Amino acid sequence: MSVPLDEGPFFHGTTAELGIGESLTAGRPSNYRPEVVMNHIYVTALVDGAGLPRKSL
Repeated sequence: MSVPLDEGPFFHGTTAELGIGESLTAGRPSNYRPEVVMNHIYVTALVDGAGLPRKSL
């Protein structure tokens, strides 16, 4: 692996509960539309940009 371009911090808006050394992986259901399988992982450097979606009432 090469030197990272940015040291972070990075945040993810998932329901995953990760332990130290665990990784996020693509191929899981979307938080927004569970019937859609995601082929990417979204991360952001903005803590407010990583929030989980709220369900509409």
